[in-house]
This record gives sequence, structure tokens and C-alpha cells, in this order.
Amino acid sequence: YPLGYVPDKDVDCIIGNACLVVSASLYEAGSGPGVDAWSLSTPVAFSNIEPFLEQLSFLGTKAWTFDPKDPKDIAKTINEALSNPEKAKQMAKESKEAIDKYTWDNVAEGYHKVFEEVVKK
Repeated sequence: YPLGYVPDKDVDCIIGNACLVVSASLYEAGSGPGVDAWSLSTPVAFSNIEPFLEQLSFLGTKAWTFDPKDPKDIAKTINEALSNPEKAKQMAKESKEAIDKYTWDNVAEGYHKVFEEVVKK
């Protein structure tokens, strides 16, 4: 359902109680809704566009993917995800574990290492 404007305080509740988060983007730098869903242990299905696939690989998360220009593929993928609740639960669990490794402290440490390397040069 298109929900229209949703206040920030309600977003986590909606995503956390969803059976599946779907993002059918054609162009994005990364999937913010995917990250939100993974952090709340909610399964994800999204476009097989390169930035999303790179995000899966980099973060070590799991998602069903589909061709965003093919409505039948989108429907098939959503049906597959919703028809496999145990697989969805496992993918969400593994993704939550993967995403939890990315804390602000870890990200800051990564930046610190990059800056140290630049200064050494």
C-alpha cells in the first residue's frame, strides 16, 4: 500500500513488522530501505541494479533480486519470498548479523585508517 508521508518515529515499526521490504528502483547509489530492513531483521527483495548488487556483496547481506523493468519478474520474486518464510527468516537473520558489524565506531575507525595512509604518503 502507498502510505504517503510516514513520520520518522513510525518507519522502524512499519519496516520491522513487514513480511518483506521491496525496492524496485531503476537508479540508486545504494538501498537505504534495504539497510533499514536488514537492521530490523526484515527480509528484502530489490532491483538487480549494479549498486544494489555491490551493496549485497560489500555488506555480506542477503536479498532476493529481480529485474526492475519486468513486472512479472518482480511479482514472481515477491511471491517466492513470501512463499518461503523459513528461508526469508534465515536470510533476514544472516543479514542482521552482517549489518550489525557496521557500527559508527567501526566506520570511524575505517576512515581513521584511510586518513593515516594518506598522511603517510
